[in-house]
Amino acid sequence: MVADGCTDNTADIVEAFKGTLQIYLIEQPAQGQAMARNVGALKSTGKLLVFLDDDIEPQPLFLAAHIRSHSERGTTVVIGYYPPLLITQTGYFRTELLDWWEIIFQNMRQPGYRFSYTDLVSGNFSLHAEFFEKVGGFNSGLRCHEDYELGIRLLQAGAEFVHSIEALGYHHERSKLPQALKRKYDEGIADVQIGRLYPFLRSTLLMDKLQKHSLPPSRVLKIFAFHWQTFGDLIADIIRKRMDFFERIRWHKMWLRFLNGLMGYWYWRGVAIELPNLTKVRNFLNDPAAQSEARSIVEINLAEGIATSELIIDECRPDEVRLSINQAELGRIPFRPGKERLRGAHLRPHLVNKLSLELIKTLAEEPSFPYPEISAELVAKCEESLKLKKKWSSK
Repeated sequence: MVADGCTDNTADIVEAFKGTLQIYLIEQPAQGQAMARNVGALKSTGKLLVFLDDDIEPQPLFLAAHIRSHSERGTTVVIGYYPPLLITQTGYFRTELLDWWEIIFQNMRQPGYRFSYTDLVSGNFSLHAEFFEKVGGFNSGLRCHEDYELGIRLLQAGAEFVHSIEALGYHHERSKLPQALKRKYDEGIADVQIGRLYPFLRSTLLMDKLQKHSLPPSRVLKIFAFHWQTFGDLIADIIRKRMDFFERIRWHKMWLRFLNGLMGYWYWRGVAIELPNLTKVRNFLNDPAAQSEARSIVEINLAEGIATSELIIDECRPDEVRLSINQAELGRIPFRPGKERLRGAHLRPHLVNKLSLELIKTLAEEPSFPYPEISAELVAKCEESLKLKKKWSSK
């Protein structure tokens, strides 16, 4: 156990448990989570490292679930489930915080989910000590998103992320709105640092999304964050106080707009520490070095069978897959910077969730389609639906 700059009675509590638990306490001045975890890993003598934040309460089957989820390959990274226990939060903020945490884990539980570097939430995860040492541990130069940065290097080294619901620990989350805004500020700083280390990931950063899709009021706040920070901080404080009013009158939609505006403002305030003006932000995001492309692409003919196609993908582990049925082009599973290389398990969910209309249309156009009497009508309906799909996706 590493006590990083603790000023409470942690040492006394550990001493009280030494008679019943094999526990070793390391005390150090406050150096950040990354350094604390690296020190703990260095002092560890086990083959498997389990990282657990101090506000996570592990349940009885916690360790057994972590151990059971690992494979012999030694490159598995197990992300445990730690739903929040929200006691100090109230109202809309409590609901939003709960939803945010649950969406993270709900996504990981979807069949054929394609993991990203941002899925490495480090409050509860495990990996082999040898693998952790091989990739170099946490980057102690980062004070925020050090888990995301480790996730990048793990995926590059061939890690297989898995999520375990049974590796359960309840998260005693104490953050309130001021802490959440401070966190957003820190994330802005960290995102620039990560973008500098890995230019190909810049399109995955929140700043890229905000740059492209922010509403006009948020764009104004962004200008304040870079050029009139004293005035911007004053406006942000007024907005935060107005949120209480909208919650009292149960206007959740407006409350949420104000929350998103505040989060965006403080994120840009953090970005401005590293990139002091909007021109530098644009250059940062539009740098040719940030335009990444797939390094490996595999052509798959689904006419050979879904199972065969999955085996080919598992064997090649490509960045992108182009799909066809005989000579007819169907679509692709696109390259996504920061995500794991494709596995066979990704194929069927993608066909169902992303290419179902294209698949039906292509099959109906095949000469061997078993119901020729309805093929023309089926193709026409699919084309109509695809036009609507394209129209809505462009908005």
